[in-house]
Amino acid sequence: MSVRCPICKDKLIKDQGCYQCHKGHSFDISKEGYLNLLLKQGQKEYGDTFEMISARSVFLNKDYYRPLGDKMIQVISDLKIKTMVDSGCGEGYYTDLIKKALPEIDIIGIDISKRAIKCASKVNSDIFYIVAGNQDIPLTDECTELVLNCFAPIDHQEYKRILRKSGLLITVTPGAEHLLQLKQVLYDHVYLNIEKEGIAGFKEINKEDLEYDIELHDQKDILALFMMTPYFFRTSLEGKERLARLDSLKTHVAFVISVYQAI
Repeated sequence: MSVRCPICKDKLIKDQGCYQCHKGHSFDISKEGYLNLLLKQGQKEYGDTFEMISARSVFLNKDYYRPLGDKMIQVISDLKIKTMVDSGCGEGYYTDLIKKALPEIDIIGIDISKRAIKCASKVNSDIFYIVAGNQDIPLTDECTELVLNCFAPIDHQEYKRILRKSGLLITVTPGAEHLLQLKQVLYDHVYLNIEKEGIAGFKEINKEDLEYDIELHDQKDILALFMMTPYFFRTSLEGKERLARLDSLKTHVAFVISVYQAI
């Protein structure tokens, strides 16, 4: 898979400690090994906050969602692909699992959060990580067989551009009853999730549901789960206080793993 310059869109060539294009644009490789190709200027950090990344690491590293990782590995293994882009990879929990289980796949992980990519690079140096957004992916046209998107914003046009002809897209989205019991603690009126259907420019060729219950017996884990969800920004003080009083939580998790083919 080839990286392209975010400024002129020319191909970037690795030259010792940096990547350069023929027009002279140069981007240093970090000491952790990742490449920052996000053009946004200033001191602002984009993507998830340090607190959110830390919370997600606490929760995921206890393998509450390991069955989802194993299911993703199974689905990807069955596709017999050799190249993959994890779009919106975060701190690389699933990326790392996939690479260790399927080392023959060349994987690039992309996320807009420099903090998250820095963490991911420390976990697995066999994966090439890039700081970039999903709306302007710094990869050349038709460079990969598969794009994986797990709970991240989707840009179907960019995905079609970087995918080879009839390339594949895997999405992981919440099922109807995902975290239902957590929501019942946070809110007085709870609605089921609306499952997303269809992506422009792609046809669905497979869909699998994965559902099970998780039990959390540590307030730190409960808070970590809460902080890695959108509910963290949408919950009243009363709901947060109810959650803070819990010393255990049993909740249902539901995931929809969909496989699409570019058309």
